[in-house]
Amino acid sequence: MEILKAMFKNKKYVANKKGRRVTGKFDVIDLYEHRKVVVAVCRNHCGIPLAKKVYIWDKATEKPLNYGDIQSYTQMDNGMFVLKVDNELVLYDMDGRYVRRDITYYLKCNGTDLYIIKIEGKYYFATTEFNILAGPFLSAKEFDHFGYAVVQKDNEYFTLLTKGLKEVFDVIQCEELRALSKDFFLIRKNGKYGVINKEKREIIPALYNRIECKGNNHFELLYNRKFGLADIKGNLIFECLYDEIMETPDKFVVKDYARLESGKTLETKK
Repeated sequence: MEILKAMFKNKKYVANKKGRRVTGKFDVIDLYEHRKVVVAVCRNHCGIPLAKKVYIWDKATEKPLNYGDIQSYTQMDNGMFVLKVDNELVLYDMDGRYVRRDITYYLKCNGTDLYIIKIEGKYYFATTEFNILAGPFLSAKEFDHFGYAVVQKDNEYFTLLTKGLKEVFDVIQCEELRALSKDFFLIRKNGKYGVINKEKREIIPALYNRIECKGNNHFELLYNRKFGLADIKGNLIFECLYDEIMETPDKFVVKDYARLESGKTLETKK
């Protein structure tokens, strides 16, 4: 099979060895070639609204393969391809052979050979061939730039995983969990934020409206629209009384606009 350009409005279509058009009124957007099958993603040029259609042929016989009502096609980086058929994701290998069709969602985890997949409302970590390695979870997030993935075991308990799918700690009861660094984690309880370490020890109690890393060794705290500062041991350096905390190469400067205080500084080791 080969892709040809039609004379009419520069459209492209697929023809067989005899030169007969086999994509009907649909024009080719993308053409993919696997080991034994050819896949063409097409769009009609005369229909309103524009509709997409996916054609799949056996490469040897040039006969069309019936996979059902295909809504979309995706080629995976492992050579497999995924079709959305009747609103369900169906996985095939490079020869066009069926692998599985119970997946409703998948996400490639950057920097790993893992996928997050969803089956019957539950999330799992799986190989590139969608073999399940960990789960089920109520929710699962992609690995962050610290190398952690947050999974939710039920409505209240969260677990933190490394890229090797090892648990940093088993479960922790909170409303939200997120890594602030390799060693410290933000938690939310009763709508307020705090910080814990890998041993689940509370560094900063969950009392604040917002907490962010400031430099390498400090946390900026926000409470009732005022800013404060704490170190990584949880010691409160500035109470939440200030309108702004400015960071310079060697110190922090706090400002209180009402009292025009800007002279309080903190020398930091960087």
